[in-house]
Amino acid sequence: MPAKHDGRPLGARWVAALAVALTLLGGAVLLGWALGLEPLTAVVPGLATMKPNTALGFLACGVALWLQRPFGPGSPWAIRLAQGSGVAVALLGLLTAVEYRTGWAGGFDAILFLAEGQNPSELRMSEATAWGFVMGGTAVALLRLPRGWPLVHGAALALATLSGAALVGYLYGVEALYAVDPFGSVAIHTALAFLLVAVGVLLTRPDRGIVGLVRSDTAGGSTSRVLFPTVVLVPFVLGRLHLWGLEGGLYPPAFGSALFAVATAALCVGLVWLNARRVDRAAQERRNLESQISHGRKMDAVGRLAGGIAHDFNNVLTAVINTADLALDAPDPESVRDDLLTIRGAGVRAAKLTSRLLAVSRRQLLEPRVLSINEVLRENEAILRSLVPSSVQLEWQFAPDLGNARLDRSQLEQIVVNLVVNAVHAMPEGGTLTIRTANTVFEERYADRHADVAPGAYTVLEVADTGIGMDHEVMDRIFEPFFTTRPAGEGTGLGLASVHGVVRQSGGAIWVYSEPGLGTTFKLCFPRVAEAAERVAEVAHRGSLRGSERVLVVDDDEAVRRAVVRALASAGYRVESAENGRAALEVIASSAEAFDLLLTDVVMPELGARGLVEQARAWYPDLRVIQMSGYAGDAVARVGLEEGSGGILAKPFTMAELHRRVRDTLDAAPAHAGVR
Repeated sequence: MPAKHDGRPLGARWVAALAVALTLLGGAVLLGWALGLEPLTAVVPGLATMKPNTALGFLACGVALWLQRPFGPGSPWAIRLAQGSGVAVALLGLLTAVEYRTGWAGGFDAILFLAEGQNPSELRMSEATAWGFVMGGTAVALLRLPRGWPLVHGAALALATLSGAALVGYLYGVEALYAVDPFGSVAIHTALAFLLVAVGVLLTRPDRGIVGLVRSDTAGGSTSRVLFPTVVLVPFVLGRLHLWGLEGGLYPPAFGSALFAVATAALCVGLVWLNARRVDRAAQERRNLESQISHGRKMDAVGRLAGGIAHDFNNVLTAVINTADLALDAPDPESVRDDLLTIRGAGVRAAKLTSRLLAVSRRQLLEPRVLSINEVLRENEAILRSLVPSSVQLEWQFAPDLGNARLDRSQLEQIVVNLVVNAVHAMPEGGTLTIRTANTVFEERYADRHADVAPGAYTVLEVADTGIGMDHEVMDRIFEPFFTTRPAGEGTGLGLASVHGVVRQSGGAIWVYSEPGLGTTFKLCFPRVAEAAERVAEVAHRGSLRGSERVLVVDDDEAVRRAVVRALASAGYRVESAENGRAALEVIASSAEAFDLLLTDVVMPELGARGLVEQARAWYPDLRVIQMSGYAGDAVARVGLEEGSGGILAKPFTMAELHRRVRDTLDAAPAHAGVR
């Protein structure tokens, strides 16, 4: 933030001060010509004087800067007056330069203060001054034009260079830098006034150009604040000391030049070293600050996550606890049944919440298969249309040659439902909802700029609406858990967060494009695969789900183990149980009859599923295996799933799901001997 005083940036006060200084300087010189006061027209007796037209030019520049200063009047008439003053100053300088180049004598330079017998050329500004006014007037006239800043910046820097050369000429006594002919010298206060004009122009827009760089909080701004003053002042000071030494006979010219070069090099090296250390410290401080900000944001996210979880789970637990109490005190079996149904419903709600939380954290158990997204959308068309009101027009745009992707079908369906529901909520007055698919290829150049994707072929799914859209603040948080723009009680804020988690867990990427009033488009990209889509028909189990086979249940959680044993026993299975892998091997070794199915948890103390399956297959090569897990972490990924096995049974599961998976696994072809 720039420094402030009385509520105004310091730059605005500097521009005002420079404008006043230029106005007073021009007025004082004009007064000196009117009264014949040489100290006002020439700062140093015998040196060049500031001519009347030059004084008028600086007076006009001062007025123009005052009218265009930051936080100034800014009214249309003030801006037009300032721009007109700039044009007049540039035209004055251009006409004078034309006079020098063509030999034409317009006479407008002798209108004021021409004495009898005086040569009119004695009142004419120098050619260098004329070109200075061309640059300064142009810069002043274009200050408020939005696209004119590059020209303004260049003209101001050129004017500063012109004035700097003249001032150096006076400082070093090099007449050629400020005097071209007896009437063509740039007066010392003219050169100084040009410098004030250039600085005032640059400060009028402190967010642009060199001033913007110097004032910025970037490494470039920090570096420029150190280097610019030193680079400008040190050569002048060393040069002046060098000349004094030569004039005083302290050393011969060659030695002085060498000394000047060595001193300049030493100062530059020291300056670079000091600035590099300063930049390093600033960069370290910035990294520390960014780390603190990142940690704070993470803690805020964790706080929102914990608050959301606590809110929803407390509701579930309240229903479970109170309904269980009612069941315990129930006077008749029918009311107990109703209470148990309520408890089961609360458990299902808790399971859905857990599933969505795992999706957000990308730890959900997925069953990916090679799918055609077009086919999945067509099969769910009726369901999706039922979600869309009559005020919203649903359009389908399927790519005929769409490639396949490896995805979890149920999760893909849930993703589309979530996006469609959000799109409908974004169009309360109606609109158009478009679901389209396409193929795309991300090249290395694109992937280098987008960390979410790798180079290669992708299948694209887009869901676009013509609704109210989102601003950048909402878009930055759209995938945060428990963040929602809906009124309280109308959304958990987990829908888009779970969509993002599933897409990323599936190896894909998701982007959102939106503007307020222009609708929203969600673009999902999944890696394309060459395999053909798997045809997996969901068919109800026609036979009995009961059985008499021997099943070994292994789980370190006693409540889960007891529930699974009772559920399987109720279906006629002969069930044994063990609390971990070691105990399960002891049961297998001591059993006289073979087991038909091993139903085991994945992660257990002492011996997990991998070791248990490997050793159990040594006894029973055709043993069927179902692995139970509620977490898709590294432990699950490390367990080999064999062909013919029952795969992963995701916790929590219902008794019907358990019976169906056990029956399907037992009825499947035997697994191959050995573990892959």
